[in-house]
Amino acid sequence: CGTQPYKQLQIFTRYCKTKSDKPKPDSVNIMNIIVTTAGELAALIQTSIRSALAEQTSSTNKNSNANEFLSIDEAAKFLKIPKASLYQLTSKREIPFVKRSRRNFFKISDLEAWQEEGRKKTRTEIEQEAMQEMSKGGLKR
Repeated sequence: CGTQPYKQLQIFTRYCKTKSDKPKPDSVNIMNIIVTTAGELAALIQTSIRSALAEQTSSTNKNSNANEFLSIDEAAKFLKIPKASLYQLTSKREIPFVKRSRRNFFKISDLEAWQEEGRKKTRTEIEQEAMQEMSKGGLKR
């Protein structure tokens, strides 16, 4: 199989041939041509990747018990931080936890949400958002 791009308008041709020159009765020669601009191709790839990641995340969340509680040792391992750092975060009330019988417990779903809160956007994501805002109505003064 091969793929070939051409000039400004991106044309991708994918072709697969049988091993012999003569086609076999049950084999089919396939030829698909997709014509798209570079921007459309980038958007298509991005949408596909996001969709695949969302499916993977949802299946992972269904398989794991997000309502399960972890001890301080298990939570430190889960977050990959030292136990002392986790104690500091709880004393400053910077991380969600439950305290029962002088012991701290951490819900997995709370820890995952807490980690996601700290996510920083990539330069590409910021640039794309700026371009979308500019295309909506331009810059406002």
